[in-house]
Amino acid sequence: MNIVILGPMGCGKSTQARLLSAVLGIPAISTGDIFRSLEHGNSLMARRIRDKIMRGLLVTDEDTFAVLSVEFRKPSYQKGVILDGFPRNIYQAQHSPIRFDYAVQLSVSDKISIERLLLRRREDDTPEIVHKRLEIYHRETEPILKMYEVAGILKVINGEQPVPKIFSDIKVALGLTVA
Repeated sequence: MNIVILGPMGCGKSTQARLLSAVLGIPAISTGDIFRSLEHGNSLMARRIRDKIMRGLLVTDEDTFAVLSVEFRKPSYQKGVILDGFPRNIYQAQHSPIRFDYAVQLSVSDKISIERLLLRRREDDTPEIVHKRLEIYHRETEPILKMYEVAGILKVINGEQPVPKIFSDIKVALGLTVA
C-alpha cells in the first residue's frame, strides 16, 4: 500500500506518517528529513539542497527525483511506503515513480501552521521562511489535491484536532477501522 500525506508545513504529516507506519508495518519517509540529512554533505547536490532549504524554496524536481530514485531502490519499500513531503507540485505528482492508493490531506489553517512551525524552532523555520513556504505550498502543492480528488483517492482530514483524533479519522478514512 502506498500512501501520501499532504498538507502545509506544521500540519502533522510526519507524526501521522509514523503512526500509520507502526500500524501498517510499512516504512514512512519524509523527503524533508532526507533533504536535511543530505544538506550537511559537501557534494554539489548537498550544497544546492542546503541553499534551497535555507531560502525557504522547494528542492528542484531534478534533485528530488535523483534522491528518491536512490531511496526507493531499498528493499524496505517493496510492500509499500507512506510518503510525507512528496510530491510537492503537479509535475512531481504526474511523474512520481510511485502510484498512490491513498492521498491523505491534513487540513489546517495558515494561522495554525505558522504557530506550530514557529514553536518547533528548526533553523529553517524563521517567520520569513515560514511565510514563503506557505505561499509556495498554496501555489505549487495545493493543485495536486484536485488531481487526487478526481482520481478518487483523496481523504481530507481535519488536522486541527488532537493527534489521536486525527489518527483515528485517518484509520477510518483508509478503512483500517470502522467509525
